[in-house]
Amino acid sequence: MYKELEVVEGGSVFIINDNGRPEPYGDALLTKIEIVNPSPRDIAFFDLRCFYPETNMNVSLLTRRTMLDDLRDKNLLRAVENKKGDVDLAELIIPEKNYGVLKSGSFTKFDILMFPKTDAKEVFLSFKVAKKSIIKDPFAVTGRKRFKHYGVAYNTQSWAESLSKAKSINS
Repeated sequence: MYKELEVVEGGSVFIINDNGRPEPYGDALLTKIEIVNPSPRDIAFFDLRCFYPETNMNVSLLTRRTMLDDLRDKNLLRAVENKKGDVDLAELIIPEKNYGVLKSGSFTKFDILMFPKTDAKEVFLSFKVAKKSIIKDPFAVTGRKRFKHYGVAYNTQSWAESLSKAKSINS
């Protein structure tokens, strides 16, 4: 089963630098993940990654840690055209790193910005939590213990086509 992705045109996601100028990101795919930790204990998550399932090679994924040092503390913004044709700004909440802690009784939401090749047919987004599992992650290449893993497959065959349509409309 595939989940939906939003095609994000280059320049519509950006950070305002100290000089008041936008620092834009290129064409990307955007999805949201929501994680509930109903446990009375904090749970660590790790190995948050986007990858091509046919090769198991990683796709660039935006986190605070992957940003330039002088931009890490800035808000990540997305310009979105509303129904009136005006542009609204929305803040994207991205993960600090590809690992972290899910506080007990918490609800965590992340905006996930991925930068796959335009000819990619499919990408997979996954992460693990520090709970033992009897099933091994089929994409894990380390000899690590078996941890509970979660993942979603995304069909990206038409993202380049959607991107070119969006660019021709905005031209």
